[in-house]
Order: sequence, then structure tokens, then C-alpha cells
Amino acid sequence: MFCDFCDCEDCKFGQKMLSHAETNKGTWICDICYYYDQCTNGPDRNPDGPCKDKLCKHRPILMGHWLKFSK
Repeated sequence: MFCDFCDCEDCKFGQKMLSHAETNKGTWICDICYYYDQCTNGPDRNPDGPCKDKLCKHRPILMGHWLKFSK
């Protein structure tokens, strides 16, 4: 699984435009879900849209670097 945070085909299986990173809970998140979706739709969402702070409380904690999709 490329991203554990969304059910769309691009997130689940990856797409050439996406990158992903491992979180502190052992899950993987793509850059779109990280920068946008978790702030606006996550369990502790921000009703005003994505946060400007890339390390906000709405986003999971990343344990590694962003890795580009490769297939």
C-alpha cells in the first residue's frame, strides 16, 4: 500500500506524481494526504483549510524522508 490514509486508487497504489513517507505509527502517507487531506478531513481537522505550519497537530509525525513513486 502506497498510502494508508485515503481509499482513492492513486493514493492506495501510488502514481508517478506522488511521494510517500512512513509515519511514527508504521503507516504510510502520500504527500497530498499529508499536506492537504489530514488538515481538512482528518480526525482533528482544521475547519479553515490546510495549516500553514507543516508540523501542525493535524498531520501524523513522519519518521523518514519523502520517497518518490517508482514503477
